[in-house]
Amino acid sequence: MKSLIFGTSIAPTTSPVSPLRPSQREWLWALAVSITEILWKAGQGEKAILAMPGSFAHFTEHGVGRYSQDGMTENLTLHEFVEQRVLYEAVTRHINAFTSEASSGCVVLLYSLVLTRGVENIQGDMDPGGGHLINSHGYSSQEIVNLLLTGRAFTNTFNGEHRLGNTPEQTMVLRGITQKGEIGLLSLFEHYDCYKVGTHLKTPQYPLWVVCCESHYSCLFSRDTSVTADTRRYPPSTSTTTTDWLYRRMRYA
Repeated sequence: MKSLIFGTSIAPTTSPVSPLRPSQREWLWALAVSITEILWKAGQGEKAILAMPGSFAHFTEHGVGRYSQDGMTENLTLHEFVEQRVLYEAVTRHINAFTSEASSGCVVLLYSLVLTRGVENIQGDMDPGGGHLINSHGYSSQEIVNLLLTGRAFTNTFNGEHRLGNTPEQTMVLRGITQKGEIGLLSLFEHYDCYKVGTHLKTPQYPLWVVCCESHYSCLFSRDTSVTADTRRYPPSTSTTTTDWLYRRMRYA
C-alpha cells in the first residue's frame, strides 16, 4: 500500500490510476518494492540476501545434525546484494517465487529476512533469555512482526528500552522500538492490557498500520498524511479516546 499510495524512490513507475484498485502489473510492482524495502532495511541499508528455491538439493540430512529434509530448505540458493536497485531487479525477476501457489512465498521471504539480518543479530535484538520466531500453533511471534516492520527483531512494541532491577548486576534490559517506523502497528492485545504499543509504531511516518487482531493481521491505512502527526500536538485524552475507539471497533468487527 505504501508504494501504491505514496510512491517509492527505488523504482519509479507510472502512478496507478486508482491506488486502491491496482492492475496486476501494478500490485506485482508494489510487492517487489515492498520485499526489497523489507530486506534492505533488515540489512541496515548495506546488503541483503535473497534465498531462492531451486530444483536440486545443496546438501542432505546426513551429517547435518538433527536436520531433516523438507523439500525446500536444502534446495535454497543464496544470492547476496550490496545495491538496493540490483536487489529490486532480482526480486522482480523472481517474483513468482513469492506469488505462485506452487511456491511457499512467506517461507522464502522469512528465510531471506533472517539470513539478511543474521542469526546472531536477531538473537541480540531479542530480550535476554532468547525468544522465538514462531510461537505456539505456528503463529508468527512479535519478533518476526517487528523484524518485518523495522528491520530489527525486538521482542517488545514500546518505545526504546526498559530496564528492570535495582543494581547493575540485577538489571534486565527489555528491548523495544528505537525509532519512528515507516509503517505502524496497532494491536488488540494492548486493549487487553497485555502489552504497550509505543508512539514509534502508533504514529508512523506514513498513515499505514499493520493491525493485530488476536490470531490474524489486517491493514489500516489513510491517504491523509496528517493523521500520523506527532501525538504531542493533541491532548492526551483525545489520543487515548481515538485509540480506544479503534480497539473497540477491532474487538467487535
